[in-house]
Amino acid sequence: MAGAVKMSYYSFLLLALSLVYNFLFCATAAMFTGMESGFSAWLMALVYLLTGVPGAFYLWYKRLYSAAKNDSAMNYLWYFVVYLVHIAFCAYAFIAPTSAFSTPTYSLAGIMSTTAAMEKNKGTGGVYAFGVCLFGLTLVVSVNAVRMVYAAFRGGGHTLEEARQQARREGIRTAASSAV
Repeated sequence: MAGAVKMSYYSFLLLALSLVYNFLFCATAAMFTGMESGFSAWLMALVYLLTGVPGAFYLWYKRLYSAAKNDSAMNYLWYFVVYLVHIAFCAYAFIAPTSAFSTPTYSLAGIMSTTAAMEKNKGTGGVYAFGVCLFGLTLVVSVNAVRMVYAAFRGGGHTLEEARQQARREGIRTAASSAV
């Protein structure tokens, strides 16, 4: 299990590096080279950074660490749900569709943003190309991490039914303690 937790930690570090690079270099370059919606893309990249890094730490990495430490099926279940959202975000950031969800074009360093940046400015496009590599690496490491955690989870004999039973016990315990 230690290897799976370590791989998830690497995934967290890569996500943090990707979002910092995306904000400091990609979105800032887009803003200062006069790309359309440059400032709004910079602000959106800041939002991704300020919510993504602490959110990842508290919502999935800390849960996984706690699940591995306490052997809690409920924490594993929470980890899998939130981590799949993380993987979806990494895939979205890797592609960065320019017209999806009305987000600014250059807010994420994805494939589509990179091609748009290359057409406008080759230097900014190069900065975005490295960002695509970071998000792609984060995606690959994240998929490998969830695979390793799932193998450790199933190898530990945990099941979804066990997670449900733990949730019921915690609910009954919480209800009983709040009624007192």
